[in-house]
Amino acid sequence: MRRAGFLLIALLLAAGASARETTYVYPPPKHTLGFERVGNWELKLFLGMGASYANPQGLAAVKLKAQDDPDDKGDDVFLTLFAVNSDLGEIVYNPTRFEVGRYGRRGTGRGEFLRPLGIAANEDGQVAVADTGNRRVVFLAMGESGLQWEGTAGEGQQGFCPVDLAWGGGVFWCLDASQGCIFRFSGEGELLGRWPLADGATLESPRGLCVLFPEDDWVRSGDFALLVVDRDGQRLQLFDRRGRLMQARMLDQLMEPPGQFTYPVGDLYGQFVLADSVKGRLLKLDPRLQPLDLLETVDDDSRPFQHPRGLAIWRRFGQLFVAEEEGGAYLWTGTDLRGARVSRGTRNGRESLLLEYFLTEPSLVSVYARVQGQEIRISAERRRGRGDRRHWLPLDDTIRGADDLVIKARPSYSAKKILTVTREIPLEGRF
Repeated sequence: MRRAGFLLIALLLAAGASARETTYVYPPPKHTLGFERVGNWELKLFLGMGASYANPQGLAAVKLKAQDDPDDKGDDVFLTLFAVNSDLGEIVYNPTRFEVGRYGRRGTGRGEFLRPLGIAANEDGQVAVADTGNRRVVFLAMGESGLQWEGTAGEGQQGFCPVDLAWGGGVFWCLDASQGCIFRFSGEGELLGRWPLADGATLESPRGLCVLFPEDDWVRSGDFALLVVDRDGQRLQLFDRRGRLMQARMLDQLMEPPGQFTYPVGDLYGQFVLADSVKGRLLKLDPRLQPLDLLETVDDDSRPFQHPRGLAIWRRFGQLFVAEEEGGAYLWTGTDLRGARVSRGTRNGRESLLLEYFLTEPSLVSVYARVQGQEIRISAERRRGRGDRRHWLPLDDTIRGADDLVIKARPSYSAKKILTVTREIPLEGRF
């Protein structure tokens, strides 16, 4: 059914979503200095009052080896972010933790970009930019003085039109919109060839891609995955290592149109996040492209996203960055627990309760019985997978005398220190 995914999301939203959206949350103020969501004024403050933020596109976030102190674990969360400021033909980035730099200008020569779109970077400081208007890929390197020009690829190749890039498996993956194909380049810009699609699969007006390699750092899904956004942002196609099509979803199967997907990202657990640039929504999918959550707002912020474009995620800590039309947001991966319910049954010949609920993210879950206002733990904290979960609880004297069953879920990332999602199920008189 074409709208099955959208209907699932609607049911999830109706089945216990609170006023606060917790699948993604803002970091604590001490971590962001209050700048977890910035607009045009804050951007001018960082970039200079004469600067402008014009048609933001791709994002890349990385922990550079050159800026990592192995003896200081506290610096692991501080990343270098590269953002495409497309209409001005420049890359905005932070060369250090407290600086903001700009590289490039609009044009066709060295150090210039024309309508650039996607960007990718690796821990060695190698950066690749889809210089779409110039029909080339530009390779940059992060040096002590900032970004430096390394060279280009694709110039003069008939029909070449790069729109997005991803780093995975030790190479840059380049999505070519004109030819509907994917090329691979080394970190130094050497063309390694075209990646073959199997069984007659095609890419139609492709727009974005992401690649997950189980051999890479901070990938725990165990499977290779390459996700392409095509049909001008209306379709998702998921391919395996051999280029075989594994799943395909249209936008109207996942959420209510109108909408348009842009740049997808993949997280630690092989899940995907996409931004809808039309209605300002974030969509989270499991590794088989089944919906986990659809967010119109984040945390306790009632403001919707303003035409979000590029996304970047640092998989190690679940840090998510969102480029908006006139600003951006910095989020931590949280979790949400929905549709909690219990029913009575028999388990291994013993009277028990079947506890069922839905998690939007793999989480640390514990269960308590509230007896006369006191919470008694009846199930130790344990990691539970995403999606529909069910487990049995012995129907003992503690539960029989309880007023409520209390389920608590914490994220498995950094946000576990600041977020606990709690759901209560009244039990008084039921058992």
